[in-house]
Amino acid sequence: MTMKILVTGANGFIGNYVVESLLGSSNSLKIFAVSQGSNNETTHKNLTWIKLDLHDYEATYSAFKETAPDILIHLAWYAEHGKFWASLENLKWISTTINLLRNFHECGGKKVFISGTCAEYDCSPSPCIEDITPIRPQTIYGKCKDLTRQIAKDLCCNWGVELIWGRIFIPYGPGEPPSKLIPSTLKAIRDKKILDTSLGNQIRDFIHISDVASAITHLSITDVREGIYNISSGSSISIRHVVEKCLSISTHKIKVNYGALPTDNSTCPTLIGSNLKLRNTDWAPKIDLQEGLNKYSLVEL
Repeated sequence: MTMKILVTGANGFIGNYVVESLLGSSNSLKIFAVSQGSNNETTHKNLTWIKLDLHDYEATYSAFKETAPDILIHLAWYAEHGKFWASLENLKWISTTINLLRNFHECGGKKVFISGTCAEYDCSPSPCIEDITPIRPQTIYGKCKDLTRQIAKDLCCNWGVELIWGRIFIPYGPGEPPSKLIPSTLKAIRDKKILDTSLGNQIRDFIHISDVASAITHLSITDVREGIYNISSGSSISIRHVVEKCLSISTHKIKVNYGALPTDNSTCPTLIGSNLKLRNTDWAPKIDLQEGLNKYSLVEL
């Protein structure tokens, strides 16, 4: 029996990998990949690209009516690096997401995965645990994601739609915005430039994008219990140590000015996630940070 899956944000950093993961997971999936811009070069007999502005409610309804997906994987959101934290675009995505859910339900959909964020959590020196660690987002982005979750939970409960909310920690890998930590560090090494950075004392949970995609695929197409799941490596590392690992995989030696850039005091000093709940569904990350950086360097260096 063919299962139809509609993926929003399919041409984004995470979406690209999720589409590839879905295609590799089963031959019985029919995937509708939604993107506001042009689709990427991925082609497959079970893949159909749909160019769609999700904020166009009439066009969105028509797309759902035509495709009638069984599963919705909603990844689309405003995500311009460095700007999305405080952008009012986040507010628009709350109503757009609710409209997507309504269309999905009205067209017979039964299960939805929505990408949340680790930024929903309160600052904690311990690993964040679903349904235990307090939710106290410090940014407009985090607050809008959490409000979306609350509304989606009530609506899905009323409609009999199964909701999986995935709180994604720090994804990295080829294809991420070039201004982010790892690609900007690798670029400085490649170009033999001085790297200015913060002190790098923040502790974070980096997870390879392939593992993020496999977790989303697993949660979406297997029979797991609905609810909130952390999508994380479960490992902690300082920003400074990530930079040093990048330096260690190259023969090029560059100067790093730690402390040349200010540290954002509004961000949590420590943000790591427990992935025990997800592991208990027979999923596990496959790529540790060292292996992930080695693979990344083959592309960037």
